Amino acid sequence: IFGPWDSLPSNLADENDGVYPSVQTMEVISNTGVFISVRPSNLKSTAGRSRWHADGPHPTASSNDINPTFEATIDTSAYPPGTNLAVFAKAKVDKQWLEPISENVGPSNM
Repeated sequence: IFGPWDSLPSNLADENDGVYPSVQTMEVISNTGVFISVRPSNLKSTAGRSRWHADGPHPTASSNDINPTFEATIDTSAYPPGTNLAVFAKAKVDKQWLEPISENVGPSNM
């Protein structure tokens, strides 16, 4: 997702509780008239796999990679030179990523 930096609120986190991104920020980047969503260009389907998947990560830049690598090209031709753009990456993950963890590990069933 990318769009003009000047369209974002001055504080990307919620000013009261610090939650990032704030509801206001999410509303701005969800506005398709301002921010543009671009799918990864190196995926033939709409899904990739994490490093914890039984079949390993996908897509990867090389066969030795332990993490997936997603690529996308953004068209900046509609913006005048000097425009500051914000670029956000997002992912749809399964509900097991909501489990509280005490270490930097994958979901419990992996």
